[in-house]
Amino acid sequence: MEINVISLIMNSYLLLRETLCTVKVTVKDVNDNIPYFSEPNYKASVNEAANINTIVFALQAHDADVGVNAELKYEILESNVSQYFNIDPISGIIKTSKELDREKISVFHLDVIVKDGGNKSSKANVTIIILDINDNSPVFTKSNGYHFNVTEGRQGEFVGVVQAYDIDEGDAGKVKYAITDNEK
Repeated sequence: MEINVISLIMNSYLLLRETLCTVKVTVKDVNDNIPYFSEPNYKASVNEAANINTIVFALQAHDADVGVNAELKYEILESNVSQYFNIDPISGIIKTSKELDREKISVFHLDVIVKDGGNKSSKANVTIIILDINDNSPVFTKSNGYHFNVTEGRQGEFVGVVQAYDIDEGDAGKVKYAITDNEK
């Protein structure tokens, strides 16, 4: 910040001299502000087939300080799921760092902190929902197959029940049955 100062030299009646001088005043920041996220909680989603290094979300924090005290660094706090994601310490961009499988873990909860150059910090929670793809085949409940006995000539009689399931979500997990003619 620059301030212009006018120096006046006067006697009791008359102005004798006038001088203009520029004085530069530097205000040193004391890191009196804490960095902050716009929200305490964020939600994002990513497809379970996402490649490693796929961008999932971009966090952004702010700090009203200046200079080194306003330089922000992001970090995911260590947890049992932090291995699946990483965060760029400067940009705050969260990316995948491991293959995802919705059928094993469908939701991740990450704690992210942001620190300023003076080591003040704030925390945000990021929930990442893993979106399903149709990557699983239906499975019959009896892996060795089903066997039913039928008496000849008795139409409409109950024969038996077969059951299958699919661990995919939504329409991808719906099982449809059909009888095929395998007799030749």
